[in-house]
Amino acid sequence: MKNKIKRILISTVAVMLFLSGCGINNVQLGLKHMEAKEYKEAEAAFQQSIQEGKNKVEAYRGLGMACFEQKKYKEAAEAFQKVEENGGKETVTLHQLTGSSLLKAGQYKEATQEFVKGIDLGTILIEREEKKGQDYAAKVKEMRRNLIVCYEKMGQWEDARNTAESYLEDYPDDQEVEREADFLETR
Repeated sequence: MKNKIKRILISTVAVMLFLSGCGINNVQLGLKHMEAKEYKEAEAAFQQSIQEGKNKVEAYRGLGMACFEQKKYKEAAEAFQKVEENGGKETVTLHQLTGSSLLKAGQYKEATQEFVKGIDLGTILIEREEKKGQDYAAKVKEMRRNLIVCYEKMGQWEDARNTAESYLEDYPDDQEVEREADFLETR
């Protein structure tokens, strides 16, 4: 799933740059490094683009991915948050990536907030757009699972229990969450 998101993000940024008629630049260089799994070099290229004030939205997205791949989760979350601050569109994927970065960084409260925003946006988009509904549905499902984890990590057992029960109403075949719900009943 993570690789699929990464490929989609890299492809999206590349298409945006192509359509804007930009010549080779640091964002494109960063994308080439990402494709080659040269994450430190990609990070440096995206940072350079940000310092130059060029393609900041795409550069912050790329920087977030490069940092995430290097397990620099706090820095990844900060970069993903800068996407919207610099005029980037709010997306389900952006909330998912930011929330996942914050979760891995141990910032559970902030991760919870990102997952809730992503779930809410995804739910709206599922209702509006039949064609892309499956893409959003998979992301919403993952964020709902991660939300259970966040509540557990914060010791908010009742919220974790309620979220797990709600999740299982929609996804009754998820045995892992079913086991987790059983565990939560003891809390």
